[in-house]
Amino acid sequence: MSNISKEISIVTGSRLHWGLLTAENKTGSSFGGVGVMIEQPSVHLSIRPCRQDIVSATDIICSRVASFVTTYRANCPDDLQPPPCQIVIHETIPSHRGLGSGTQLAMAIAHGLALSGDAPFAHDAKELAKRIGRGARSAIGIHGFLSGGLIYDAGKKQKEEISSIAATHPFPHAWRFLLVTPKDEIGLSG
Repeated sequence: MSNISKEISIVTGSRLHWGLLTAENKTGSSFGGVGVMIEQPSVHLSIRPCRQDIVSATDIICSRVASFVTTYRANCPDDLQPPPCQIVIHETIPSHRGLGSGTQLAMAIAHGLALSGDAPFAHDAKELAKRIGRGARSAIGIHGFLSGGLIYDAGKKQKEEISSIAATHPFPHAWRFLLVTPKDEIGLSG
């Protein structure tokens, strides 16, 4: 059954990753790290019922969103499939700036689709990430999507798993970060 009788709106912030702690340590864990979720820049999208899946976004984002929807549908059992919907992208995080733009966009889409399909995993970050194909390395952005705050990712032992979080702590709301990025340069991603 569907929960998408009305519009669902999702807003998520960005992820600042302060680096990987281990490539692989004595316990066999890899890709652990520390990071924090910040409110801006953000992803803002809405999902509403439609006769078929439609994405309303800039050309650059449109194909990426459509790919996330296809991945989600391929990894979701038939009884939990969301109905066809229109996804409208109102705001995105700048790509290739180290802010977790791909993960936050993917998680917002997965969360919205899970809510619209009444999926029991709609509030489970690991399950959302599995359905949307995220979590190959650090899971700071995955867990931060639902919880926010300062996040310590202890790493993962197996390539396929999504890391569990070792610790989280609310971040003082009064603290501010200054993000300085070159206007015309595109950084690395992945």
